[in-house]
Amino acid sequence: MKTYLYINSTQKTNVLMLVRDQKIVDRVSVQTQDNLDNQFLLEINKFLKKNDLNVQEITGLIVNTGPGTFTGTRTGVTFANALKLANDNLEIYEISGPDQSDEEIVNSLTLKPKDTILSPKYSQEPSITRSNKLN
Repeated sequence: MKTYLYINSTQKTNVLMLVRDQKIVDRVSVQTQDNLDNQFLLEINKFLKKNDLNVQEITGLIVNTGPGTFTGTRTGVTFANALKLANDNLEIYEISGPDQSDEEIVNSLTLKPKDTILSPKYSQEPSITRSNKLN
């Protein structure tokens, strides 16, 4: 039985979904706060425990790479890339865009898994300010 974790952390409401044998078996939406990085990892852990799973039992990830918020998009993509580096057998599927239907998410599994690390797609150019300190 193949089990996939869908991760969409590109918006203010994150979505985690469990797909097993081409069917969505569970879903949770989580409102994020400023501490998205820590909160996100805790929510994934809680979601997997609720479904009696651990990370090693996941066949692959379906990851929304954006466009979206800088921190949210970066967090989801970094999490997926780290898991792939830790487990080379993990299948990674990329999906993009703010709103995907359940059917589009499940159908992404018919595509070829990514061989490379994922790259985030941000919704706007970075807003980097100049340092107040002058050298």
